[in-house]
Amino acid sequence: MEFIACRALPSPESDRIEPKAKETATTSANDFPQTRATCITKMPQDRHIRRSKKQDSHARNIIKNAGNRGRTSSLTRPRILDPIALSPLPEAGGWRQSRPQLSPVWCSDPLSPPAYCCLGSVRAKVRANLLKNMGLWTSLLFIYLILICFVDDVLSGLTSSFMRSEWPSTDIPLDSEAFVVPGGYNTPQQVHITQGDYDGKAVIISWVTESEPGTSEVLYGTEEHKYEHIAQGKTTNYTFYNYKSGFIHHCLVDGLKYNTKYYYKIGTGASAREFWFQTPPEIDPDVPYVFGIIGDLGQTFNSLSTLEHYMQTGGQTVLFVGDLSYADRYEYNDGIRWDSWGHLIEKSAAYQPWIWTAGNHEIEYRPDLGEVSTFKPYLHRYVTPYVSSKSSSPLWYAVRRASAHIIVVSSYSPFVKYTPQWFWLREELKRVNREKTPWLIVLMHAPLHNSNEAHYMEGHVHAYERSYRVSNINYNITSGSRRPVPDKSAPVYITVGDGGNQEGLAVRFSELQPDYSAFREASYGHSTLEMKNRTHAFYHWNRNDDGKHVPTDHIVFRNQYWASNTRRRRLKKHRNFPSRTSFIAKYGDLFNVLS
Repeated sequence: MEFIACRALPSPESDRIEPKAKETATTSANDFPQTRATCITKMPQDRHIRRSKKQDSHARNIIKNAGNRGRTSSLTRPRILDPIALSPLPEAGGWRQSRPQLSPVWCSDPLSPPAYCCLGSVRAKVRANLLKNMGLWTSLLFIYLILICFVDDVLSGLTSSFMRSEWPSTDIPLDSEAFVVPGGYNTPQQVHITQGDYDGKAVIISWVTESEPGTSEVLYGTEEHKYEHIAQGKTTNYTFYNYKSGFIHHCLVDGLKYNTKYYYKIGTGASAREFWFQTPPEIDPDVPYVFGIIGDLGQTFNSLSTLEHYMQTGGQTVLFVGDLSYADRYEYNDGIRWDSWGHLIEKSAAYQPWIWTAGNHEIEYRPDLGEVSTFKPYLHRYVTPYVSSKSSSPLWYAVRRASAHIIVVSSYSPFVKYTPQWFWLREELKRVNREKTPWLIVLMHAPLHNSNEAHYMEGHVHAYERSYRVSNINYNITSGSRRPVPDKSAPVYITVGDGGNQEGLAVRFSELQPDYSAFREASYGHSTLEMKNRTHAFYHWNRNDDGKHVPTDHIVFRNQYWASNTRRRRLKKHRNFPSRTSFIAKYGDLFNVLS
C-alpha cells in the first residue's frame, strides 16, 4: 500500500512553499471548502516519486504530529492517490520551479474529484484558477447528482394502472360445454401427459375411466392410425370423504426419439380415443423452445380465457406453478371439481406435457372429515418423474428439456437445512450443466419475493409481478421497508398467480413499489418464455382478463452464464451459433428492454 501524507493547499498570502521545509504550512478548512483531501506531498527533491519505507514512516509521523493545524486525508486504501507522474499542469500564469529536475504534475483522488495534489511551487494566480475549476467541478457534480436521481426515478419499477373489466370470478357451471364428457361406455377422459424421465425421451400418459378399469395399454407410433408399439400402464383410485374417484390410469411410454411427433391411442373398441404429442429436441444449449407458464388456474370463466389464449401462443410445454382445481373451496372438498378440471385442461394437456407443481390448494388436509393424508387427490391424479431425478418425493423433482434445466420444489414440505428436500436440492444443483442446459428454471408455488399485501407472509399471490435481478432482499418487518441487493448474476423472480381462480385477484400492492420490483399488475393472464439460443430468451406476460390477447410486460433475458468475455469468445467458434447482428436483424423488435 502506498500512503501519501497530505494537507491543505496554502493560503493566497503564501507565495510558495519550499520543498525543504520540515513542517507543513497550515490553513483553515474554510480556505478550501470544496476539498476533502487536497494535499502537498512531502518528498525528497532529488528522488523519484516512489519513496522508501523509511520516508513513508517519516510521512506518517508528520501526520501524527500535525494535530489540528491542517486537514489530513484519512484515505489509506490502495491506489487512492496513484504515486506516478500524470500530465503536466497547464501553463496558466507560469511556474516558479524550485527544482528544475522535478516536472510539476498533479494527480486526483478518484473518490473525491475536486481534491488535487500539486507537486512543485504554485503561484497564487494558479491557485485561483484551481479554485475556479473546482467550482466548475462542484457544479458538474451537482448536475450529475440531479441526473442520477432523475434516471433512478425513470428506471424504477412500474405499477400498472390498468383496471380490469368486471368479469365474474365464478366457476363455470358443471353442465357447461367446457366440461363435456366424451360419449361411449367407459370412454377415457381427463387425458393429460407429463414428462416421464430426466431428459425428455419419455412421457407419462394419464386418463380416467368411470365405470370399470378397462385396459391401461397405450398404443403409439410415428404415423397416424398406425401403432407399432404398446406400453402397459397401471390403475389406481381413491376415496375422499364421500367421494369416490374413477379408475385413474398412468402409463409410462419411454424409449422415444427426440423431436418426433407420436400418435397414441387409449381405450378399446368404439370408446377408444386418439391423440398426439411432440417430443422435445435433443438436449442442446442453442435449440429454440417455448414454455408456457400458468399458475392458480382454477375453473372460472377467466380460467377458460387464460387457457384459450395460451393455446394461441405456440407454447410447447406448460410449466404449471400450483393450485390446480380449487376443489377444496367446495363443501367437503368436492371431488367432482377434480373431474371437471381434468375435462377443462384436456384440450391442451392431452397434446403437450404439463410440468406439475403442487400448491396450497392441493394439500387438502381435513381431519374433520377423517382425511389426514396430505395431497391425496393430487398425488393420485398427477404423477411426476421424481425417481429419475433421484428424489424421494413426487413433490420435488427435476427434468431437462431442450436447453432448460427445470427444478420443481415444494413450498409446503420441509425445506430447511438437513431436510430431505434440502439434501436433494443441493445435489441437483450440482448436476446442473450450463454448458448443455444454459437456462435454469426453478418452479415453486409460494413466491420468495412479492410486494402484494393480500397474502402477506402467507404464500401465493393472485397477481403478476416481475423483479429485477437481485440476489437478496433485506426486509424490515417493523417498518415494512425492502432493501434489494442488485446482482447481475442473480435470477429474476416472477409471480404468475393470475390464471383465473375463483378467489379473485390480489389488488392490494404496497403503496410504494419496492426497488426490486420491475413490473406488477393485478390482472388475469399467463406468461411465455421463448428460449432463442444459449444467450438470449424472450419473456412476455399476457394480460387476458379484458377479453383480448395482450402482451403487457416483456423483456429479453441475457443468459448470465454466457455473458462473460471468455465464453463469448468461445461462441465465435460455434458453427451454428448466430451472430449478434443476425440475431438482432431477426428479433430486433424484442430488444427494447434488456435484463
